Amino acid sequence: MRNDGKITVFLSLMISCLLLLCVTALSVASVSIAREKAAIAVRSSISSVKAMYNRYIFDHYHILLFDKTLDGAGEAALEEQIGKDLSENLGDAFEIETVAASSFFMICDDGLSDLKDQIAEAMKYEAVDYGVDKLREKTGGKDGTLSEEEQQNLEAAEQDQKDAESGEGTPSEDEGKKLPAKGKKKDPRKFTKKLKKSKLLEIVTPDTLEVNAEKYDTTNGPSYTVIGFFPTLLRSDKSFKSMSELRHELAENSGWDNALVSGGLAVTYARTFFNSATDTKKNEDTVFDFEQEYLIAGNQSDKDNLQQTVIKISAIRLPLCYACLLKDKSRMAEVETLATALTWYNPLLKVPVKYLIAGCWSYVEAIAETRSLLHGKRLGFVKKKDTWVTELYNLSATVEKDVPESTRGLVYEDYLMILMAMQGDTLYYRMLDLMEFNTKLSQESFEMENAACGLTVDARINFRGQTFTFSETGEY
Repeated sequence: MRNDGKITVFLSLMISCLLLLCVTALSVASVSIAREKAAIAVRSSISSVKAMYNRYIFDHYHILLFDKTLDGAGEAALEEQIGKDLSENLGDAFEIETVAASSFFMICDDGLSDLKDQIAEAMKYEAVDYGVDKLREKTGGKDGTLSEEEQQNLEAAEQDQKDAESGEGTPSEDEGKKLPAKGKKKDPRKFTKKLKKSKLLEIVTPDTLEVNAEKYDTTNGPSYTVIGFFPTLLRSDKSFKSMSELRHELAENSGWDNALVSGGLAVTYARTFFNSATDTKKNEDTVFDFEQEYLIAGNQSDKDNLQQTVIKISAIRLPLCYACLLKDKSRMAEVETLATALTWYNPLLKVPVKYLIAGCWSYVEAIAETRSLLHGKRLGFVKKKDTWVTELYNLSATVEKDVPESTRGLVYEDYLMILMAMQGDTLYYRMLDLMEFNTKLSQESFEMENAACGLTVDARINFRGQTFTFSETGEY
């Protein structure tokens, strides 16, 4: 039987089908490979953008971010750069139809979540010889809060003062003559009343410390944009006339332990990467020499920031000195004698005046301690009577005496950590301020509001009539 022709036709059809299948498979594979190549190119373009991180900020602060405007050229310039990268990576077989940076993850967005995450990451690997746990160990778990008994005594004295000043229980004329006017002694509160900020700074700063009074405009920084320009403007001159004011000052800067725990990483980071009055070598060529003081006070000059920081440290020390003085029978006897002399005209004021004089004396002692801290001394956190250096009747001279050191005490920057912890999220915004101000010294166009930590790129890419659509995201 002759069937050679039929077999040939059959084999030809089979081969044609196989060839068609192979061509189709190769075509599908080619498209699939092209899509994957395009996707890789898009991801690569995002990596290229991330590789353009600000080197100054990373080198100095270990924070990764890039300028979405490419040094002021604009977002369109960034998209053009992404398109150029895609074209170079894909070749002539691909056509870039559209490319857009559809969204950015900004350093200042979402409650600074990206900044906080990077700070937490940086502190995992940064060699730190100090931290919040060690600091809390040195304070013995105390944070300047007065005991319940001490607070009750202050409340009672405040009521006595109100009663005496309102005329209730005013002593008789005979009682008022028990101590004649010539028995009055000099009131030490006159010294603290005249203690202006400039005078305070003159007392506490070492002669070798140069304090710059030149102002720098901070109103364009991230902190101003978000929280406004609210610098610290505390008074150092105190009259100690009102028990209510004394109670407020004794309580205002206490109870900070929880803030120190919650802000532990941030304050340790700030201490690691920013200068202070006792360590100006962490960063060179900075807008402020005293950077940690700026983080605390937010003023526009080193002088103003140091003044306010000194006042705040003295305020932290005030209740600790006050509690120590109240337990010192010998010194309190001096206080009581003076209070008796000063209230000869109305003995009902004796108790509140006694507490006010004690507050005045404690404040001067706190200033003496702050002075020793700025001179590089390490002082015990809990005040003890054998480290007391000021004298009630000679405050102006003894305020500059050196307070005895402690081997396990706190140094100046430890108190800065406490004060920075009390700033909450303001601390993060002011850190961004300093990063921006210092970066602008060499990169004038840099603005923190343009700083991004990631982006999403949307792209349409054509390959031989096939259009691929991508939306890829990348973050540090």
